[in-house]
Amino acid sequence: ALRSLELPVEELQQRLAVFEQKIAEIQRERVAAGDLLAGDWKRSHEFLEAHAEQLRGKMRVYLDGVIEETLARNGHDLPSEATLQSALAAAIPGYCEHHVGGTTAQLARHVVDVLRPHQQRADHLIETVRRTAAELFDVPYHAPESSGAFELVEQPYWVTHKWSAQLIPFPPGLLESILSPDARKRRLRKRLGEQMGQLVIANVEKIRWAAYQSLDQTFRRFTGTLDERLAATIAATHGAIRAALDKRQQHRAAVAKDIAR
Repeated sequence: ALRSLELPVEELQQRLAVFEQKIAEIQRERVAAGDLLAGDWKRSHEFLEAHAEQLRGKMRVYLDGVIEETLARNGHDLPSEATLQSALAAAIPGYCEHHVGGTTAQLARHVVDVLRPHQQRADHLIETVRRTAAELFDVPYHAPESSGAFELVEQPYWVTHKWSAQLIPFPPGLLESILSPDARKRRLRKRLGEQMGQLVIANVEKIRWAAYQSLDQTFRRFTGTLDERLAATIAATHGAIRAALDKRQQHRAAVAKDIAR
């Protein structure tokens, strides 16, 4: 602002024109950077979907093991369907809570890796604005500090979570009373497998959806922060120069007082 008040008006106008051309160029680069960020945002969704698909498979294997372990504990006696359902219901919360933490940690590492180049790119744009202003108006220049790591947003979604651990029992029916133990076991496993599949889908979806919301919140906050930092830098440089020029053109008598102040 001081240099803008001291320079001759014609020279100030020339330097401001050069600066505005550079700002327009930077704004175009920011649009291109935004397109790259949007692409990484989409690919992060794909990363999460692939992780959720793997988690569904792992959970299915785990719950199959719970059923087999419960059957083995009963030896030759076939446990009731309610007993097997209770075993599954007891196993689900701990398993899911463990994988909530694992999903969060894995997604956090992914987000940091993905966003780091965008942060560096934004720092470069902001640095260009400041350096250009410094060169045009002969003021000291200090490179901006990095904004720090953009971490995964805290998850408030699981605090009151209730896992889908309730199963609807199917009555064995008259037919099963006359079947052999092996046949009854096969039918029991089939019914439990269908119910277990529903449990896997429901519970993994809760993990996936919480992570999905957090991922979107992270990218929205990151994008907004970059735009705010760039806009603030432009306002602090271009805005000050523009205001000084307007004052020079409209209130010449006040310039000396402003310089003194």
